[in-house]
Amino acid sequence: LVGHFIEPHCPNPTFFCDHPQIMSPLAKYHRSISGLTERFELFVCYKELCNAYTKLNDPIVQREMFELQAKVNFIF
Repeated sequence: LVGHFIEPHCPNPTFFCDHPQIMSPLAKYHRSISGLTERFELFVCYKELCNAYTKLNDPIVQREMFELQAKVNFIF
């Protein structure tokens, strides 16, 4: 989806921040916005140059997020 909807519209440096939790199972939860994570991507000249996040370091929450992501991927 990113390649189709985002990359073709990013000739200038563009940051996409605060990704949904379901898309970022290894990222820590956003400190002030429920449902989002501390993650960003940088696009320049129609290409992704950087993908970074604050690492989730709680193994129990990591497993829960992986299981949720697998369940959602199975449905779709």
